[in-house]
Amino acid sequence: MLSIYPKHVLEQIYPLGLLPNDRVRDTIHLVALAQFFVKNAQLAIKNYEKEKLTYFDPLVRDRVCQRHAQVVLSLFRNSDVKAEVERLKTELKNADKRIQAFKNKPHFDPEIEQITLATLATFLGIQVNISEKVELLFLAHLLTTFERVKSNEPFPSRTINYDRLRSTLSKSLSLDEIKKIISLARTTFSEGSARYFSEIVSQLEKFPSLELKLLKERIQSKETFVATCEVDTVLTMSNAFYSSQAVLQIAREQQQLLLIKEYRNDKSPPIGLYYRAATPQGSFVSVSPPEKITSQSVLVFLGLISPTLTKEKLAENIQAATFEKVISANAALCTQFANEDLLEKLDEEGQKEVLNYRHEAVKLGCAPDDLRFIHIVHVNPSTVQEEKIR
Repeated sequence: MLSIYPKHVLEQIYPLGLLPNDRVRDTIHLVALAQFFVKNAQLAIKNYEKEKLTYFDPLVRDRVCQRHAQVVLSLFRNSDVKAEVERLKTELKNADKRIQAFKNKPHFDPEIEQITLATLATFLGIQVNISEKVELLFLAHLLTTFERVKSNEPFPSRTINYDRLRSTLSKSLSLDEIKKIISLARTTFSEGSARYFSEIVSQLEKFPSLELKLLKERIQSKETFVATCEVDTVLTMSNAFYSSQAVLQIAREQQQLLLIKEYRNDKSPPIGLYYRAATPQGSFVSVSPPEKITSQSVLVFLGLISPTLTKEKLAENIQAATFEKVISANAALCTQFANEDLLEKLDEEGQKEVLNYRHEAVKLGCAPDDLRFIHIVHVNPSTVQEEKIR
C-alpha cells in the first residue's frame, strides 16, 4: 500500500526527511501539505461517486492522453477501486477533523527527533494508506479539476489554475510550492499510468500473443524525458501511435462506446458521432446516440473538423476511410513525433508503419495545416450524460 501523500512530493520538498529548526512553524507547514492531499482526495471521491469522468482528464503534458483516458475508464470499472473508495471516506473524514483540530491548537511531540510528514502523520493519526490504482484516481482528479481552459481560441488550450488550486486545497502553501507539487504529481501519474496501461494491455485476449508482445514493446520505450511545463517535469515516455492501437483493441474487446466530437470555441453544440466495435475482433461501426439520461462511460476523440463538413458528410467520410484508419492516421500525426528520436527508437517495421499512417493522414486531409477532414487534438474519458452534442 502507498501513502495518500505521494512519495515523489515528499522526496523533493524535504529530500533528507528533516525539517528546519523552527519545529512549530514547520510542523504547521507540513500539516498544510497533508491537508492539500486529503482535501483533493475528498473532492475526488465526490466526483467519482457522481460518475463525473470529465473531472478525471489529467493534464500531464506527456502527449499520450489516449493512454490516460483508457486508464481512467478502467479505474471507474474496477470493483476493488470502488470498495477502497468506500472505505476511505471515513478515514479521510477523520484525518480532516484531526487536521482542523491541529490548526486550531498546534502542537508536536518533543520526543520525535526528526519530524517528517510521515512521522507527523502517524503522530496526528492522519496517515491514510491507498493502493496505486486509487492514487492514480486521486492524481488524475488533481491534474484536471483545477485547470483553466482558454476559450475563444481556434485550438483547445489547457493550463493549471494554480490560484484556485491553492485557495481550494491549502492557502498556507505558496504558489511556488503548489507548482512543484503539480510537477511531481505529473511525474507520479505518468509512471503509474504507464504501468497500469501495460497491465491492461497484457489482459487482451483476442490478440495473438506474439503481436501482443511486440505491441507492448512498441508502446513503452523504458525511458523518461523532461517536459517544459511551469516547472520542468520528468515524465515517462510512451509511444502515442502504438498506445492508440492498444486503446482501440481494448475498446473492441470491452465493447466500449466511442465518440468523435467536434471542438468548438463558441457555445454552439458540437457535432458528435458514436461508434462501437461490432464484435471483440471486429471493426467499429456507427451506432445510434444512447439516451442522454444514462451515465454510460464513453471515450471521446475531440477534433478540429473542416468547416465544409456537415455531420452527415463527416459520417460518410469516416465510413469510407474506416474509423480505425482515421484514429490511427491522426495518432501518427501526434506532435510527440516532432522529435524524430522517439520514432527512431522503434524497430524498423514500427517506424515504417507510423510513417505510412502519417502519409495517409495527409492524404485524408487530417493535417492541421491542410484540414479537409478531421484532426484529433485530444482524447478524454466522459459519460453520455456529460456530452452535449448535436
